[in-house]
Amino acid sequence: MDLLIIVNEDSDIVYSQGFNQADEIERCRLILLAYGSIDVINDLVHRTRDNYFDCIDSYIKHDISVFIFPSFYKAIFVHSRKKNTKKFLYEVHRIFKTMIINKMIKDFQIAQEFINERIEETYREMF
Repeated sequence: MDLLIIVNEDSDIVYSQGFNQADEIERCRLILLAYGSIDVINDLVHRTRDNYFDCIDSYIKHDISVFIFPSFYKAIFVHSRKKNTKKFLYEVHRIFKTMIINKMIKDFQIAQEFINERIEETYREMF
């Protein structure tokens, strides 16, 4: 199972998507891994201008990759993949940026469904 979460500048989850989901216990474990990495991410934000980090931490078979948006939102990808993680996270950023900039969609439910579909499709294409 892989997990993508996006947190805002206050570290609140604003988006969460599981891929190849095993069970709820595994999902909770991956969320804890992602949340446990936030302090490391915040430290990196203050020490470097980079916005992508391939592997800031590992746990058993999972790596934690991060893309930091210009708004300081953070896309945290807990995964067992070795290829295309950077490309995937850049695409996630593009999808969210498009939705934030394009405020034509006023219905949150429709926006959420669109984001879910686009991210799921991107995940399938890359992995």
